[in-house]
Amino acid sequence: MLSSNLFEYLKWRGDLSFDASPVNTVDGLAFAELSYNHFQGIVSEDFRNQKSLAQVCEDFNKSPDVKERKNMGFGINPLCPELLLSAGKTNRFGQIKVCGYKEIFDEEKVIQFAAITFVIGKTAVVAFRGTDDSITGWEEDFYITFKDIVPSKTLAFEYLNEVASYFKHDIIVCGHSKGGHMAVYAASMVDPKIQKRIKKIYNMDGPGFIYPDFYKSESYLRIRPVIETRYVQSDIVGMLFHHDTNYKVIKAVDKGINQHDPLTWQICGTHLVDGGDFTDESKFFEKTINEWVDGESLEDREKFIKALFQIYHATGYKNNYDIMKNKLQSTKGIIKCFSAMDRTTKKEIRRILGAFKDIVQSELPIFNILSIEK
Repeated sequence: MLSSNLFEYLKWRGDLSFDASPVNTVDGLAFAELSYNHFQGIVSEDFRNQKSLAQVCEDFNKSPDVKERKNMGFGINPLCPELLLSAGKTNRFGQIKVCGYKEIFDEEKVIQFAAITFVIGKTAVVAFRGTDDSITGWEEDFYITFKDIVPSKTLAFEYLNEVASYFKHDIIVCGHSKGGHMAVYAASMVDPKIQKRIKKIYNMDGPGFIYPDFYKSESYLRIRPVIETRYVQSDIVGMLFHHDTNYKVIKAVDKGINQHDPLTWQICGTHLVDGGDFTDESKFFEKTINEWVDGESLEDREKFIKALFQIYHATGYKNNYDIMKNKLQSTKGIIKCFSAMDRTTKKEIRRILGAFKDIVQSELPIFNILSIEK
């Protein structure tokens, strides 16, 4: 059975409980995508205070700020809240319990973190949110190029430990994009006794690690057999940095960076459709970026990333949505900041961003820089 996306999957499989049909790869993708929704004040941070997903959906719809909750911003599919509401109406997802919603956002410390736990019988499914629309979230992501441990990775490790302490049986961990990266990291860092309880890790297009030795560590090798990693054909996220070989390339209906959106991923039954190989543009991007990471010192990488986000912050806005909405004002700030930089920094920024152009074209605000005359 071929279905175009997660919505069709819910229609097809939504009548079957998880007792009748256990958690599969597509469910893992669904949980990862659901974590992008805004659950503040609806789902408790306390693991003891659990609600059914059906009740969560009802509270979500009745919240006075539901319009703001449904505004996902730039880069997150606007249908994400509708996926939540559709899942809540199904027998499969509606009766599972939801708890442990934790969200931390700190511009000064550059932290964007969120996690939530879905309870299926005695199994706890931990979903780590990927990058949101905020400049802070994007900045923390890019810090991975020169900092092995960014704050969200530490928070993910602590959160998974909290889950393991409260729930005494099986655990499943999942996440999309940065969330997938954190899922793999957290599961690799917890105590071996907890690792034995982790039955599956769904890493949905999450980036790799800057140090290849990570994949040789005993802690990672213990959980490697239960990791399912999926990348898209036009990949620019998952293939960042060093990665393991235990992955599959899957098919998406869109092109370029839009393939990073899970709602474009093709589904066949309980599986994601095989995509064959990466596109030539994706391979070129991977080669260019990873050669830059491996060839530059930590200090130079840090200098470059901070210069890049100095440009972003020069727009005066705190998220990509507002930057795109106010293109004229944003462009003025970008040009002014970029023009004040030294020639070497300008050249390096153009070179690295140039690796993106065939995949993202001008869909990201920062790529206004590419139109600046030399």
